[in-house]
Amino acid sequence: RRIGATVEGHAAFVDFKEQNHSFEDMFGLVYRGVHFARSNGTEEFTGASVTPDMFESLGIPPLLGRPLTDQDAKPGAPPVFVISYRLWTKLFHRDPNILGSTHTLNATRMTLVGVMPPRFQIGDFDLWLPLDITRDTFVPGAGIVSNEIWTVGHLKPGVSPETAAADLQLIAAPFQKDDPIYFPPHFRIVVNTFNSQPVGRDFKFGLFALMAGVTMLLVIACSNVANLLLA
Repeated sequence: RRIGATVEGHAAFVDFKEQNHSFEDMFGLVYRGVHFARSNGTEEFTGASVTPDMFESLGIPPLLGRPLTDQDAKPGAPPVFVISYRLWTKLFHRDPNILGSTHTLNATRMTLVGVMPPRFQIGDFDLWLPLDITRDTFVPGAGIVSNEIWTVGHLKPGVSPETAAADLQLIAAPFQKDDPIYFPPHFRIVVNTFNSQPVGRDFKFGLFALMAGVTMLLVIACSNVANLLLA
């Protein structure tokens, strides 16, 4: 199970990721509007700056090219981005030769390195850019003004959301003392699972379709076994 939560402060995110005992992995995501320059003007899309381990954590490889990597998030690295299948279809008409092309996003030239498959719809974003978060520095890139990091983690087997919340609450305790603005005395960690959160209609339909397909395979397998037993 994966969970989503809002974390205020880059230092808290780093501590949660490094000190917790409840998650196999954890990545951060920050919403950002992206102005995509086109020959006939500029279009605005919904983007996200993400820690590159998001792609490995979710376990869904790109349809084309590669995902973002740790090297992409390092200060001074060449600007790159990955797009959704929806944006690939809308802007590039599913052109397989689009990889390696450069485009202007938020007044910065960036190279397109990957296209994600249709089922990759976390947050319903159009594109993803690399995000670097360290304890002392939050380097999200131009266009991000929020210090709010959407944090997603993969719970270890047997760990409940309530146990994970208590684990993170202990890690947050020093911040409640030192940073009363983001962590007031009444601050409490709440861990929500993805299946308890609203998801996009298309994504939800895909989940139900997958469930239906698995169910049909199970019915076919049971039918075959029954026929063998009768024979």
